[in-house]
Amino acid sequence: MKKSMLDVAYEILERSDKPLAFRDMLNKVAKKLDMSEEDARDKMAQFYTNLSLDGRFVCCTDNHWEVRNKVPFDQVHIDMNDAYNDREDEEEEENVDDIEKELGEEDPNESSDFENDDEEDDAEIEEVTDDGEAE
Repeated sequence: MKKSMLDVAYEILERSDKPLAFRDMLNKVAKKLDMSEEDARDKMAQFYTNLSLDGRFVCCTDNHWEVRNKVPFDQVHIDMNDAYNDREDEEEEENVDDIEKELGEEDPNESSDFENDDEEDDAEIEEVTDDGEAE
């Protein structure tokens, strides 16, 4: 029975003493399965996608891959509290404010000189009675 590229990659990484670069792993898998360079190149994107989605594998750094059971949990676990923090939100809001200033847009919560003029006009209008005379 012919093995899948993922199963061969798993066997290769199990025997390896260190994580392998994706390209090196692809070349070893292609060689083991007697694939041509062209065939390996054609299947590269799908292999990468499958590798990413398969829970047996983990990407360590710089696109080097390892089997998950060889990598300590704390090296691959991402604490979502660290991933999303309030500081990033504040920085993003500051960036939006800076962009709005560059574009000449104003914060809708800030009042402008024109808004004050409108309020004064509204006050004058209220003083005019129904018969057109000002009170």
